[in-house]
Amino acid sequence: MPEGEPSQNPNSAEMVSALVGRERLAGALIELDGAKHRELARRWDGTNIKAINASWRSSLAELCAPADLDHPWLFTMDPMKYVAKNEDDDAMLHPGDFGLLLGPVRSFLSSGQPGVFCVFCYSMWNHVAAALKTAVEAFREMLLVPDLQIAFAEIRFGGISHVGAMLSRDQRLLDGARDEWIAIRDSGDGHPNGE
Repeated sequence: MPEGEPSQNPNSAEMVSALVGRERLAGALIELDGAKHRELARRWDGTNIKAINASWRSSLAELCAPADLDHPWLFTMDPMKYVAKNEDDDAMLHPGDFGLLLGPVRSFLSSGQPGVFCVFCYSMWNHVAAALKTAVEAFREMLLVPDLQIAFAEIRFGGISHVGAMLSRDQRLLDGARDEWIAIRDSGDGHPNGE
């Protein structure tokens, strides 16, 4: 679920496609904002990625694993920020959203295929980043999936953090994703506005 213009702030699908190629990806990108959706639909036209103009909260069936899933998967969300004070249907991630995600995320984790659930939130005060981490840890417990591992990656700029929270049954996948975040952090490329 993208949160910015792909050319200015690439969503997770753009980053993954740069690594493995567009032809190897399949799934859905859900975007409520009409202009952002049109840009995503244009960029992903002719691929196995379907751009959907809707709220992810009203598109939960689109988020479940196919019954015949036979390859590795990535379930990723790119909300703007984590906001614990309301439950609006907006571009933010809220505490109640984790209850909505139980079925879809569990369907992938129980598919028998390797994969990772990721949520990336940006430009949060450090205390909000800590609240997000606590919420993801509680979500892991709610999923009731044996051997479910968790990892966090964080890029800090003073009192502001970008946080990647990841869940998988495969610790190697989590270690690799965290190592990539560390490489970005240490290269300086993760700083807002390229500073």
